[in-house]
Amino acid sequence: MTREEVTKPMLKYPKSQRNPNRRCDGISRRDLLQVGSLAAFGLTVGQLTPLDPLRATAAESLVGRAKSCILIWLDGGPSHLETFDPKPSAPVEVRGPLQPISTKIPGVFVSECLPQLAKRMNQVALIRSMTSPLGEHNFGTHYMMTGYKPTPVVEYPTHGSVIAHVR
Repeated sequence: MTREEVTKPMLKYPKSQRNPNRRCDGISRRDLLQVGSLAAFGLTVGQLTPLDPLRATAAESLVGRAKSCILIWLDGGPSHLETFDPKPSAPVEVRGPLQPISTKIPGVFVSECLPQLAKRMNQVALIRSMTSPLGEHNFGTHYMMTGYKPTPVVEYPTHGSVIAHVR
């Protein structure tokens, strides 16, 4: 595999000619299935390779040792009430239709549609306190992805494009 094949983006999101502020013109069902199957494969890949010899001992510090990070950014994705924050003690009108299930961490619940993840929640860093100084989701997303508040003058690159450029 060549470097160009490795760095070639799997999905392309061209800016719309009709509305330059729109982030994509949509994706095809085939592209969606490709991404979905890759996500499902990513959940099972840990079972395919024995990782025990690679795990750090309890005495070793993980500070400054991370080689990679997986960011799951559900822009326009499922509601937090239906996935990672089901609010089991809230009234039924607030909770939504899905039931909360307990996880490996006492007092932490996830939606009933995430049973495999519930078994592995002790291996997940779940952030429920993320906020933005901007009151609008699209501006907040831009701020989180670039580190800059959106301006009409400058278009900053996202952290992913910076990492791809540096690598």
